[in-house]
Amino acid sequence: ELLVELHQQEYSTDYVQLVHGMWALHLCHEVVYLRQQGSLPSALVNLAFEVPLRKPDYPSKQASGVLSRAALIQIALHDPARVRNQQLNSQAEAPIRQPRGPRVKDELFSSLAHRDAQVWVSEPYLHLGARTRMWAVWRSRHLMLWNDLSQVRSITAKPNLLVRSAFAARSSRDASQAGLLAMLVALLLPSEMAEALPAIQRKVLPVGSNQPRIIYTANSQHYRTSFKVAAAQLIADGSKLYVHQHGGGYGIDELHIGEHFDRSVADRFFTFGWNDPNDQRVQPLPTPHRSERLNSNRHTLLVCAEYITEFFRFQSFCLPEHSEKVLQETRLFLKEMNSTSEIHLRMAPSGPIPLARLGDGVAKCKIAEMHESGP
Repeated sequence: ELLVELHQQEYSTDYVQLVHGMWALHLCHEVVYLRQQGSLPSALVNLAFEVPLRKPDYPSKQASGVLSRAALIQIALHDPARVRNQQLNSQAEAPIRQPRGPRVKDELFSSLAHRDAQVWVSEPYLHLGARTRMWAVWRSRHLMLWNDLSQVRSITAKPNLLVRSAFAARSSRDASQAGLLAMLVALLLPSEMAEALPAIQRKVLPVGSNQPRIIYTANSQHYRTSFKVAAAQLIADGSKLYVHQHGGGYGIDELHIGEHFDRSVADRFFTFGWNDPNDQRVQPLPTPHRSERLNSNRHTLLVCAEYITEFFRFQSFCLPEHSEKVLQETRLFLKEMNSTSEIHLRMAPSGPIPLARLGDGVAKCKIAEMHESGP
């Protein structure tokens, strides 16, 4: 309904599920979590809120003079009427340096594809060197178009504050859970997933100039808005979406919203060997055996969990209260290790553990690169 008011055009349920579904799941989880956090802090009074331009991987922290996403949700939970009087601003457009490498790679890979390629590949779960991947692209050029849409990753548009404020005010008068969520969507939905949709649609049109039979990805369906917009349009015209498992507890966790989302939007979901007899869309694929090493490593690779201070979603590695416990256990582990042990410490890229908090133990460690394998 918000998109209709912004653009005066209809969007199908399938389109919204693919483009906005993961974002909406995170919002619902955050509302449930913050509802349990108690009373509203007095420091949140009379602060403005800025409509985000882009979707961060994690909620942004409280900035000086500006309400964070979590703070706005807390206000809405305790006193929805206050939201109608909330000052709403546009977030300042921060210049983003687009790395040239991914854009050049996309252009090169796309240029190699045959004009009748029937499969569009975006961000597959491949840990390959540049030479090996180039060889794979060349060998599959008659069948596959490889394009991650890196060149349209950061398109935004100025938020329509008038439409958003009116929609939020109207929704805030609905005391139901649906009314609360509708109000929050109007205030929190990043402009790249709202006002910028027509611009993104125009930018990704060349990808769909030859209608592919299959769209294949392992990662783009979660966070790359340009991919989701292009895929949603192609699916509406008859393409099928195939998603491949990419790790992170899939098939293991009892509740895994990433897996739930992937399986709900995919026509076929490929796994690392496990099956689900209740879901015919799930198809196991063989996992290649790891090649034998010529030289064995003489060090220990310690892979650290993310250090989360803001709630993200209900999942074992994403609750803030786990972070301090993980930090203490990591520090204890380093102290118990033999002083002669060579430890390579791999930090999580999106939420690294603060090294200073590891104390003397960090002196034993060498910071490992992401591509480095274990012993």
